[in-house]
Amino acid sequence: MIVVSVQLADWGETFARQAIELTDCFLDNFPVDCDKVYAAGYSPGGETMSQAVSMRPDLYAAYLH
Repeated sequence: MIVVSVQLADWGETFARQAIELTDCFLDNFPVDCDKVYAAGYSPGGETMSQAVSMRPDLYAAYLH
């Protein structure tokens, strides 16, 4: 299991794209089961991850906000 906890400087579409890029980077460079990628976010981070999941619903198996 790999757990990544990111502290973004702000929230919104730009940071949602960064979260997607980070997820893709881990998938490309570590032995991760692509069917078991989960996301979670709280408050502004939850809004950012909501946008990320909306942009790439194929990337995340589940999302908790």
